Amino acid sequence: MPPARARLDVGVRRYLGLRRFARETGVSYDRLQRWRVHGPFWVPPPVVMVGRWPGWALPTIQAWTPGHVVGSAVPPALRWPHPTLVCADTVTMCRTHDCANAGLWPRISRGDIRVPDVWVDDKPGWIIR
Repeated sequence: MPPARARLDVGVRRYLGLRRFARETGVSYDRLQRWRVHGPFWVPPPVVMVGRWPGWALPTIQAWTPGHVVGSAVPPALRWPHPTLVCADTVTMCRTHDCANAGLWPRISRGDIRVPDVWVDDKPGWIIR
């Protein structure tokens, strides 16, 4: 389990995952997940991906309305756009640094591994591109 947010987290960007996106917009999670992949409504691309978890900024979520219809003429590339940031999740960091999840956070606090760059809900992410 990650440590409580500390002074090192100041300036770390936080994003909301799909479940929080659904809660903020009042659309059910299952429906929003289906719309994101298959339409008929356009869902904005995630700003960040932490592992396989997408994340959006709160202003993006607040500005979105499910009124933009995706037609059959929209190319598939635009239906599933790539995020701006791709981040490693804790599993990837554990594999990269050859440690267990319980050993990851002590190594971060010692400074052996850099602190997470972003958070999507409660999932930390380290920018890889």
